[in-house]
Amino acid sequence: MNELINQTDEQIEQTRAIYKSLPSALTSCDCLYCQNYIACIPSFPEWIQKLTDHYGLDLTKAAEIMALDSKNDLRQFFAIYHVIGSASPVKYEQQDATVFIETEEFDFVPDIFPEPIVQVMIELWLPWVVEPLDEQG
Repeated sequence: MNELINQTDEQIEQTRAIYKSLPSALTSCDCLYCQNYIACIPSFPEWIQKLTDHYGLDLTKAAEIMALDSKNDLRQFFAIYHVIGSASPVKYEQQDATVFIETEEFDFVPDIFPEPIVQVMIELWLPWVVEPLDEQG
């Protein structure tokens, strides 16, 4: 799975440095959806944690976080990240999450990222752990 994106050691470190300089996703949006996503990061599947660490990205600094659907006590979230490197478009799916790798059409890329860029999108179902959703204004 760590072969999804081709990165040199320098590109991994450069990606890590960029993420260190980026603000938390909650700086640009403090809605309850983003708060819930960020609060759930410690409980993300281990393979997602390892994957993102391997490529140098910081899960708390998504370029965009969206809530898509709900089912029972879970909400479907979709988050967009970027890394420096190259890849082929692919969908990597396990029972608890899906990772999409995009190499041509990018959304919400911070200006600080140099080319080549790979867009990493994570889709997963999460419990609601912040204040009740119906209190969001």
